[in-house]
Amino acid sequence: MSAVPATAIELDLHRLDTPYAQTRVQRPQQVRRLMASLDADGQQVPLTVVGGPQRFVLVDGYLRWQALVRLGRDTARVEVWAGTVAAALMQVLARRQGRSFEPIEQAWLLAAAMGEGLSQRALATALGRDASWVSRRLALLSQLGEGLQEAVREGVLASWAASRVLVPLARANSADAQQLLAALRQEPLSTRELTTWYAHYAQAKGSARTRMVAQPRLFIQALQSPQMPEDPAGQWLGELQRLRRQIQHLERRLAPLLEADASAATRAALTAGVEKTLRALERLRQPLQEEKHVVRAATPGDLPAPGQGGQHPQNRPAPGPHPAHGAPGAQAGAATVGARTSEQRAIARRSLDAAHALLREPGQRSADAGTAA
Repeated sequence: MSAVPATAIELDLHRLDTPYAQTRVQRPQQVRRLMASLDADGQQVPLTVVGGPQRFVLVDGYLRWQALVRLGRDTARVEVWAGTVAAALMQVLARRQGRSFEPIEQAWLLAAAMGEGLSQRALATALGRDASWVSRRLALLSQLGEGLQEAVREGVLASWAASRVLVPLARANSADAQQLLAALRQEPLSTRELTTWYAHYAQAKGSARTRMVAQPRLFIQALQSPQMPEDPAGQWLGELQRLRRQIQHLERRLAPLLEADASAATRAALTAGVEKTLRALERLRQPLQEEKHVVRAATPGDLPAPGQGGQHPQNRPAPGPHPAHGAPGAQAGAATVGARTSEQRAIARRSLDAAHALLREPGQRSADAGTAA
């Protein structure tokens, strides 16, 4: 059983059938990079198809196909393989060139090949694998179920997080698992963040679990926030840090928003909103740029009395009680407060600068990063 590659040809995209698009995890960022590469350098790697002469089945190159479609291309360079679709799917899996498939993608391709009539034993033989490997991959699909598979396919969850967090959570509390998945669709967590979330969820009780499930992103942000002193400056810095995280959230949502509606009116409205926010941040930063040193004016009590011109300050009785033995003096205390205030001001400036950077255009941020590097 083999699929033999033939010479690459140019093929109209409307002649392609794409029944295996669901066997790939969606990767919007990678598709955008491919679009830029295809637009600049043309198509370098052909798609892999089987069939002909009128209709062809796409078996490999789905990300490139997505990029070509989104660029509005009419044709693609394809490599037509002779043989069956099942044989082509197995050869795609067996090849070691190009990016490796995730376990869940391997499972989807194996299931697709079984749908073409191959047995698990035939799959194992074709791939040079043990039959238990095929069985374990296919078990992923029955373990996750359709809902979690779709979340993995959409990029909301990694397959590891789905099997290690969502599956056991669904067994223990199906309602919490569904609510968590709905929250993750709005604000995804990384695999590490979700693992941390689940470790704390396992220790929590009652209403604490309810809040964690309803707002997993907020819970992770609370864990990551440094402990600020319970004073007005510390509270102000805490609020500023929450603002920064909200801006980061907006940044993640910007690219999909522009893809869905890239009209000039939408871009103008979004740009105006960002400019207004930048002006508000600038009003916060201006007072922090002014280093104010308050110098206390001398009072009559500080001046030496007539006839005491040369008296050393240590020989004059200080007004009020003396500090206890070993206690820091007034000057040391003032220096500590001053240093703390300066440190808080510096933190605030850095946070505001970071917020400014997040609100800049993506191209400008990249240029700034390159300059810094």
